[in-house]
Amino acid sequence: MGLKVVFNNKIVEIEGPHAGTGELSMGAVMGIVDESRLDEHCEFDNYPEVGMVGLQEARKANKGINTGACKVKEEGICVDIKLGRVLLETALEDILNNVKSLLNKE
Repeated sequence: MGLKVVFNNKIVEIEGPHAGTGELSMGAVMGIVDESRLDEHCEFDNYPEVGMVGLQEARKANKGINTGACKVKEEGICVDIKLGRVLLETALEDILNNVKSLLNKE
């Protein structure tokens, strides 16, 4: 089919831990976050993936994951609309640049 797949994870470098403030804030900007359930989201026993707090194997295997998990466990998470907009705009710009780059290579 000639299909070329490009993985763009640049945003991961600046966003922070999985399901942390960055991802949550981007979701809020997109309108897919129920802020009334934020306290529930921080119940790490029920949601170990939040900030990777409860994923011990991943934390042991990767210092960066552990650092992020420690921060989320200590500070929690919040919705930051300004951060969410910046992250979302950065992600969209990166995707557009990937598409432009692919189009120019043909």
